[in-house]
Amino acid sequence: SDESKTVDENKTEIKNLLKQEAEDQYKSQLSTSVMEKVLENTEITKYPDDEVKKITDDAVKQYKEAAQYQNIEFKDYLEQNGVTEKEFNEQIEDAAKDRVKQTMVFNAIAEKEKLELTDEVYEKQLENLARSNGFEDVDALKEAAEEDELKEVALYNIVLEWLADHCIQKAS
Repeated sequence: SDESKTVDENKTEIKNLLKQEAEDQYKSQLSTSVMEKVLENTEITKYPDDEVKKITDDAVKQYKEAAQYQNIEFKDYLEQNGVTEKEFNEQIEDAAKDRVKQTMVFNAIAEKEKLELTDEVYEKQLENLARSNGFEDVDALKEAAEEDELKEVALYNIVLEWLADHCIQKAS
């Protein structure tokens, strides 16, 4: 360690690092569990077709580009991955609906609980995202992703944090 000068200081530093890692892992698992439970207990009666179609089209385009990159027909690409075109389309649509559902639910929670993405909160979220995803700085993150996506992720993280802070945990 560059900061510890003695063995005792090093032990304390390592203990604090391990404690922080355990706390971060706990928060991450709690957030994931809460999110899963909220989504599991939410029913969407009508999906916005345009959003589902856009996500579906984008995913199909990515898979077709992957097949083209490998220099094989799309149908052959799917067969190599063990799915028929019909199964693939169903899986893509289900995944698109899951994503739209998550966005709808998180936006509804943010609105109901008045969770706003102020400039200050947004900048803090960007700093965390840049650091946790290995970017040199916030500017590098902004170059790699579109602002709408970054705002969506930032709001998602704020809602997740709020859910984790306000959930009631029960022993299983």
